Amino acid sequence: MCDAYLQARINKSPKTKLLKGRLERDDKGSRVVKTMYFRHYLHVKIPRHRMALTGLLLSDHILAIEQLRRATRNRPRYPRHLRICRLCKNDVEDPIHALLICVGSEQLVTLRKQFIQDLISKAPYLKNSSVLTDPEELFRRVYADKKLVDTLARYSYKMLDIFKAVPILLLDLPDQQDASDTECSSDSDD
Repeated sequence: MCDAYLQARINKSPKTKLLKGRLERDDKGSRVVKTMYFRHYLHVKIPRHRMALTGLLLSDHILAIEQLRRATRNRPRYPRHLRICRLCKNDVEDPIHALLICVGSEQLVTLRKQFIQDLISKAPYLKNSSVLTDPEELFRRVYADKKLVDTLARYSYKMLDIFKAVPILLLDLPDQQDASDTECSSDSDD
């Protein structure tokens, strides 16, 4: 009963997008949904790498999608579509964009190329896989794979460092913005 309740909350919240549909292997090797389970990514040995990855998974990070979700004393809440990437200024700055799509920083693109090469060297089946062209599916496959999760955690940490070095992009908000957009901290419309 508790598992079903928690899974329903995970599936409903926009903040847990990366946790939806995660599968673990059962005793027979089949992939099944396990809501309450000690995840293998919690065994990442380097604490700052582990914290970077779990922060991305749990929406506790420095990316605009999360930082601009709530109003502060000095700035209003930004609607999701205006939480734009500080590096490329083309798309919403969320974990998948930052990790696997953004091309707004040469340092990030170089780091990502090395990350993909590291993945392929550890999991050669990825080289000719269509998963390389689907960022969300690639992320899910990599974080579900025990032999790749350390590589993902290290890359997550380094990627976040690149983003930390650049101030968050604060666009001008439309004057007619609805008061509920600036004052509400609900996740229901994110």
